[in-house]
Amino acid sequence: MIEVSIDTVQVLNGLNRLSNVDSAINFELIAAKSRQNIIDRTGLGKDVNNNDFAPYSAAYLREKSLTHDDITVNLQYSNSMLGSISFDSDNNSALVFFLDRENSEKAKKHNLGEGGLPKREFFGLSTDDKEEIQAMMFDDINRYLSQI
Repeated sequence: MIEVSIDTVQVLNGLNRLSNVDSAINFELIAAKSRQNIIDRTGLGKDVNNNDFAPYSAAYLREKSLTHDDITVNLQYSNSMLGSISFDSDNNSALVFFLDRENSEKAKKHNLGEGGLPKREFFGLSTDDKEEIQAMMFDDINRYLSQI
């Protein structure tokens, strides 16, 4: 009888290593980059869809002794809200959040347009951000697979 031996051990070992592929992804870097993208985009006065933020109200400008010519709407008057954005990660996830409740509530009002504020949706990931994160993940996975 003629036989062909099919060695599946190498394939099965490779598949077992693939089950750990999430360990190859640098979730800390993804979280840090996501945080920075939110801060940078907001500093330019852009929302998650790359639209300009709604202008500050005349009452707000009077309260702060500013004019529309003086200021870009970037939610950074004191920088306490954006300054409290932080991030964390573990072996399979990334998280961007506010360090304290006060700034989290302030951000929610801006993001959703609550409490008399116009909607300025800044706290989120844009399509470009998501594509960048996916590319980072694919790079990490490809690097991992090249070592198997």
